[in-house]
Amino acid sequence: IVLAPAGLAENIALLAYLTALINTVYTQEEGEFWQEGQFARCTLEEVGRYIVAGELAIAWRHGSAQTDTKDLMGCVRVQMIDSRTGEFGVLMCDPASRGLGLGRDLLKFAETWARKQGAEVMQLELLIPDGWHHASKARLAIWYERAGFGLIRVGDVVDEFPHLTPILVRPAKVCVYHKAL
Repeated sequence: IVLAPAGLAENIALLAYLTALINTVYTQEEGEFWQEGQFARCTLEEVGRYIVAGELAIAWRHGSAQTDTKDLMGCVRVQMIDSRTGEFGVLMCDPASRGLGLGRDLLKFAETWARKQGAEVMQLELLIPDGWHHASKARLAIWYERAGFGLIRVGDVVDEFPHLTPILVRPAKVCVYHKAL
């Protein structure tokens, strides 16, 4: 797992593949929340900006050249949201790479990165159903809590991400979790 070098943003085939993979995985996991065909977790331009900004870590197959789409296993976006708080998002594992502990390794990478930036706290935001059950989101909440994250706030999607409300088809909330580093 390495921060993608800025030059990787010029590899349009890789950017397109990674963007499509992220959106496919998120659509599979969150499809019940959104109008069919309307939700994209990120755009090609956003993924390129994350890479250029040094915010996207990519998990590659061991020993690979780290440029070929067939070797890409997952990713996580890392950023500092203030001087003491790191945040991660876009945590994604290729379905073919699940069950290998890759999600845990990507999370560990994000936490280590944040510590090196001087962060004392790591933050994540998790979309959850409001008044209905979503098995995958329930599992994720438990997984993050086992990893040491504690719920600090629950907000409305309307307030947190107003641009998404027109395509939201089921009630949802945003949980904000923190973990002391």
